[in-house]
Amino acid sequence: MSDKKFKFNAFDAIIIVIFVLILSAIGIKIYEKSSQSVNDTHKFSFTIEAKNLDQNFKDKISVGDKIRDSVHGFFYGHVSNLKVKPAQKIVENNTNGTYILADIPQKNDLEITVECKADVTDDAITIDGHHIRIGKLMSLKSKGYVVYGYIIDMEVE
Repeated sequence: MSDKKFKFNAFDAIIIVIFVLILSAIGIKIYEKSSQSVNDTHKFSFTIEAKNLDQNFKDKISVGDKIRDSVHGFFYGHVSNLKVKPAQKIVENNTNGTYILADIPQKNDLEITVECKADVTDDAITIDGHHIRIGKLMSLKSKGYVVYGYIIDMEVE
């Protein structure tokens, strides 16, 4: 039997260098794509609906208030619009067996629009790394109040 030992030659070195260059090019492309999507910051606004709040609660909130997340503490933006509506709930009308919308006395529903900067990509909208989407429960905090509500509208400028 003949024992042949493997010898490293120039051809083997060229194959390894080409392989390393291909892997480096792929890594650079992935890095560039991820860094582009993170730096895509836009002016963004979202509206939350807070239901069944006391009537005097609307006096605590004003346009221009700085808004933070009450759970994580990061800064969202500021209140840009505020709509006050009478609170309503669905109740049964016993006389004819239908359901109607009835006002709840001494209660209001608020629609609070918050304006901020957000990272917008094809996959998600994020503020400080936290995803924002329709239907998400938000806890907004400012000086003197905390309000909970669901996102009902979003707009990217």
